[in-house]
Order: sequence, then C-alpha cells, then structure tokens
Amino acid sequence: MRGRIQDGVLLLVLAAVLVVVVAAGTPSPVAGIPTAAPPAHVPRAGDCLLAAVPTGRDPVTAPAPLAACAGARYGEVYAVVEDLAGPDTDVPDVCPRPAPDWYLRGAPGDPVLDPDWEPAVRAQVLRSGPDTRQRRAGQRWVACLVAADPPGAAATPQYGGPVRRALPDRDRAAVFAACSDVPDPRQDLAVPCGTPHRSEVVATRPVLAPGPSATDLARQCDALLRRFTGMPDPTAGGRLREVADVVGWSSTSTPSGERLAVPAGSPVPVGATGTAVCALTAGGTTGRLLGGSLQGLGHRPVPWS
Repeated sequence: MRGRIQDGVLLLVLAAVLVVVVAAGTPSPVAGIPTAAPPAHVPRAGDCLLAAVPTGRDPVTAPAPLAACAGARYGEVYAVVEDLAGPDTDVPDVCPRPAPDWYLRGAPGDPVLDPDWEPAVRAQVLRSGPDTRQRRAGQRWVACLVAADPPGAAATPQYGGPVRRALPDRDRAAVFAACSDVPDPRQDLAVPCGTPHRSEVVATRPVLAPGPSATDLARQCDALLRRFTGMPDPTAGGRLREVADVVGWSSTSTPSGERLAVPAGSPVPVGATGTAVCALTAGGTTGRLLGGSLQGLGHRPVPWS
C-alpha cells in the first residue's frame, strides 16, 4: 500500500514538472497588429547587382537583386528612371546611351581620354524593374546597369569593386578590356583577356576622309596607350607593337545613297567614313602570346601567357 502511494506521488510530481516545461516553452502573446515588412527601396546609382545574370538575358521578367554594397558585384546601377507611365508590368528601354564607356571613364570630356576617341570596352547594358511587392506599393522605375561582357561567358562575371570612372585602373576595370586572338585587332574575333591572345584594343574613333593623317593617328594612339597602360614604353622594348589604323572604309556611290565598302588597295574617296583603331599587339620578335590585360599595367611585367 505504501509503495503504491509513493508511486502515485512520483507521478504527480512528474506531471507538474511537465506542465511547467510546456508552459515555459509556449510563447507569450504579443500585443499589436501584424504587418508585412515594407518593400525594398528604389535602387540608387552605384547600387550593386548581387547575382550573375545569364549573358544575353535582360533581367526584366525576373527582377535582379540590387542593393548597396562596397565589395564584389556582378554589375552596378548607373542610372534610375522613375515615375514611368504605361502598364505596370513594362520595363521600357529608357536607359541613357552610350552608357558603359561613359560610366567607366566618367563624364564626357573627362581628361582620361581624348574626346575624339571612345574606349574599347567589353560591357553590356542591363535593365531591371520592381518586383511584385514594389509594384503593389506603386513603384514604377527602371534601373539601368552596366556589366562586363567577356566573349564566351555564360553569365555576367563578378568583379571586385565600383567601376565608375575606373578607367584605366587595372585592378577595377581590366574585366572590361577588349582582347583578340588574332594579330590583327581589326578582326572581330574577341577572346577573354585571361586566355592566350595577341591583341588588345584600347580605343576607336570615327574618321571622315581625307583626315586625320596616319602620323596624327599614330601620335594620338601612342598618347592613349601611355594613359591606359601606364607603361613608360607601351612597346615594352619592342616586344609589343602599337597599331593605329583605319578600317572599314565605306562611301556613298549609288543613286539611293547606299554606302558601299571601299575595296582594299583602292584610293579612299573624300567623304568616305571609317573607324580608327588603337591597339597593342604581341608582334615583336619573341613570338609569345599575352595572358592578361595591359590596362593600367604601369611598371609591372608584361602578362605573357
């Protein structure tokens, strides 16, 4: 009898402990009305693209993850156009152009580059719009982004920091450099600068015949190469070759005004238009290929492959 009484007391004690434990683990009600977190703010110029975007896909149907950051990113916002009219599902192409070279070198007339020349950059413009919660909150905007566009890449590559006015900073802007796998940089056979290649195009400019002269182009190109590479001798003692040439001459020679290519070796008529190219080519006596960009190289060794 006494044993049964003790067993009963033990069961009562265990039950009381269990009640205390369950009560302690039950959250207390919180006063107030539950509310949803506010939608993300409208992006600002300088915000980062925080995830890779497949190359060739404009992030329109799936809004891109954008936020302020100070480190690595896959692109960055260079402009935001707000208060747009039209259907709330539209992400119209309202981004200012030309964007990448302007953003990378700064405002037009920036002394980093001769005003007649445009930097040759492998860059692309992407657009992003509000997500569903932002649209429901009445946000109507388009974020314009600049991202690197290396040839053959499946997605936008990551780089280490902001690139606004980055030219010709090697550590910030080399991912945008334009390299080619052929000795003649005028051919459009671009390759990633981190793979073996022969040429790197620094800048281009439109040309109207009959000028400028070949001497003037060579002088302008040499000045550009010194600015963009930071090398006291852009030829690296003769191991590299400066290229300053005009390609793609065309002229109007039909009643309809159609422009036709000027055949190679033929005289270039007055009024013909072409594109001047300024580049460095591994055309010296070593026969070696380049394995990296020459942008902002300075006094460092040439990045041979």
